[in-house]
Amino acid sequence: MNRKNGFASAMPRWVNFALLGLSQTLVLLFVLAVAGLGSAGANDIVDVRMGAHDGYVRLVFQTEEPSAYRFERASGGEEVFVSIQARSGPLAMQSPAPPVDSVTVAPGGSGTLARVELVRSGVEMKEMVLTAPPRIVLDFIVPDSTEAPVEVAPAPRVETAQPAPAVAEPKPQPPAPAPAKEPAVDIWALDPKR
Repeated sequence: MNRKNGFASAMPRWVNFALLGLSQTLVLLFVLAVAGLGSAGANDIVDVRMGAHDGYVRLVFQTEEPSAYRFERASGGEEVFVSIQARSGPLAMQSPAPPVDSVTVAPGGSGTLARVELVRSGVEMKEMVLTAPPRIVLDFIVPDSTEAPVEVAPAPRVETAQPAPAVAEPKPQPPAPAPAKEPAVDIWALDPKR
């Protein structure tokens, strides 16, 4: 036998294979962990929706996982930019009602940028973050109007003829029972104690 390495020859052959397999497994686990960390921060916007409510328009960004975001108004106040740390494809939406005119969503450097165009400046905004599922909710509130409210006259009332209620005929009453006849014999008169 040719012994170049005294340590290797002292170990059984199966131990060498086990150590080689263990080292390969550790390398594979390390590579998977590094790849997993890279994709752990990946988060997508799964839905963007908008709805008109009484006095406001609600814009909702639903994400796979909770996401950081920030918003800022443009200098004129007629645009709001929302930056979300989640990926999305391009999207354009028309608003169903004022004060929002349209929303444009586009992928940005590390996430998504949404541009909300308002019909005028001075629109109030309220924000909420909801869970289950994760959502960023932005309400664009119609500001109080400084103009005098227009009084709307009530619609004229239309009377319709109602049919007269049907009168039910009285049911015949059974005859009243005849009064009882007096007994033929007065039992009190037969009482000897009297």
